[in-house]
Order: sequence, then structure tokens, then C-alpha cells
Amino acid sequence: MKEFTPRSVLAMTLVLTVGQAFAAAPTVGFVVAKDTIRIDSSTVRGNATVLNGNVLESAGGTSELRLNNGGSVHMAPNARVRMFQNVAELQSGKIQMSGAQANVNQIRVEAAAGSSAVVDRIGNRVVVGSLSGAVRVTDQEGVLLARLEPGKAIAIDEEQNSGAGTNPPPQNRPTPRPKPQPRVNHMGPVAKFFTVVGIGAGVGVPVAVVATRSDKPVPVSQ
Repeated sequence: MKEFTPRSVLAMTLVLTVGQAFAAAPTVGFVVAKDTIRIDSSTVRGNATVLNGNVLESAGGTSELRLNNGGSVHMAPNARVRMFQNVAELQSGKIQMSGAQANVNQIRVEAAAGSSAVVDRIGNRVVVGSLSGAVRVTDQEGVLLARLEPGKAIAIDEEQNSGAGTNPPPQNRPTPRPKPQPRVNHMGPVAKFFTVVGIGAGVGVPVAVVATRSDKPVPVSQ
């Protein structure tokens, strides 16, 4: 009977641990970095496999994430995303995607296969533009905020509702904390104009952002 040495037992343990880690975190796709990219704080040059839950940070150049479903997520320099299956959680910067979904706090952006969307997070403002095909923008509850056709874009401010008054709540009756609500800035003649540019392609989408809030329903393209 073959005896197992401490070294062989350690090697088997490492193999089993790594195998379990890969089984618990399925692959999302693979990333192609123009220069280098950081994956969970480790610097990688060239290509790398991306696992479910990995955090990607593009540093000096653009990076392209090719998803297993055939979709793609292009990251602009200095963008940061956390990747899940066909979903990019945009934490900072700008991405361009197709065949994927982007989550930005309370905002959900869906660009089906054949559609291309640009999502730019600037502080508490999220700018979404359609470069091709229809792009859906919803809140976290699935309520439709806009359906963007090619060449259309919107800017959304994430707004925190004010809390309760200064009087303390009754004992054993905690006051529920209100959820932050997104605010859609409507297009209008009195506006600040800028452009959302596609990553790599140089495709621009003009955006008009109204400075004041409107109480009218959010316009949705049909």
C-alpha cells in the first residue's frame, strides 16, 4: 500500500481547493487588455480568464471583455467593473457594451445582441446612450425609465430622499429608511450639451441635460 507523505497530502489539498474554487466561480468570459488590466488587485498583461465576481480595473488603456454568450463589454481607461454572468456592475468610469446588462446602483441598462450602449458614471450622474439598436433603461424594480433608439441618450441623477424629522421615532417602531430614487433629466431647449463617445469606435451621441427637475412623467420612446 502506497504511503502518503505530508508533501503529497498538501499537494492533493491544494488541487482540491483550487478545483472547488473554480467550480464555485464559473467563468464569465475572457478579457483582452490593450496594455495591462487589474483583476482583483492583481496586474495582468494581455489576455486573462474572468470569473464570476471578479473586479476589473482598466489602467493605461482600453480593455475588451468577451462574454461567453457572445456579448462584449469594452472598458475605457480608468474604468472599474465587477463582472457577473452577462452583467457588468459599473463602479466608476465608462463602458460600451453589447449583449449584456449594466447595473449602476439604482439603474439597470440592457443592450441586447445587436444593440450597443454607452454607460458613463460621473459621480451621482449616470449617462446612457444608444449607439445602435434599442437600449432599455429601468430602475432596480424593473420600472421602465426610457427606451433609447440609436443616437438618443439620457442623463440620470441618483437622488437621496430626505430622512425623517428631528423627533426620535417611538420605541420599538423603527422608521423605515426611504430608498434612493433615480431622477431622469428631461430633454429641453434650456440645457447643457455634451457628447457621449463610443469607446474605440469614436461614435458620438449628443446628450442634452436639463438643469432643473421636471414633475412630468418620464418620456419613453415606443
